[in-house]
Amino acid sequence: MPMKHPCTCSCREQRKLTVSYVWAYATSQFCETAAVVYDFSPGRAGEDARNFLQDWRGQQVCDDFAGYKSSFELGVTEIGCMAHARREFLELHATNKSMLAEQALRYLDDGALPIDNNRAESQIRPWALGRTNWLCAGSLRSGKRAAAIMSLMQAARMNGHDPYAYLKDILTRLPTQRASDSDELLPHMWKPVSLRKIVLAAE
Repeated sequence: MPMKHPCTCSCREQRKLTVSYVWAYATSQFCETAAVVYDFSPGRAGEDARNFLQDWRGQQVCDDFAGYKSSFELGVTEIGCMAHARREFLELHATNKSMLAEQALRYLDDGALPIDNNRAESQIRPWALGRTNWLCAGSLRSGKRAAAIMSLMQAARMNGHDPYAYLKDILTRLPTQRASDSDELLPHMWKPVSLRKIVLAAE
């Protein structure tokens, strides 16, 4: 279940300083796969999220950012983030059977849903901390490349791996890795060299 939070980042394109955005799509703490994927986008409108998610339909924990509304109209289930919502929703629903309050409290129907989107908020922190040092991405294309690399590094951290060891290993293996085994290089599937040797020895 992706959770999103946009973060501004500057990029220089055609000698003009423009603002682009990093979107974070993270799985919840209840998902078997620990992952985050960043998307570097020129805007923060609903179409930017839809362009990335395409046909995905699932449950999205988020704040009330208007850019998400187009996704909900296409079948994505909105799960209100209780860190952003007001506790009065519970009282409002109990006393007036408010449909709006019922939608805000929908997470109660599924214990596997997180109560807030704080996990996604924390995954955007490395960008916020690095933005001051990086100043600009150079171009939209280089921003997208940075997003792909940061996705791998952060997902490696989420799975308990040292990002340097992970990247060094997969970049070494990539030229000879069979396409059918490429999933082994994903952060949630990757095993350090020492563990791979143990597995091979056991076989």
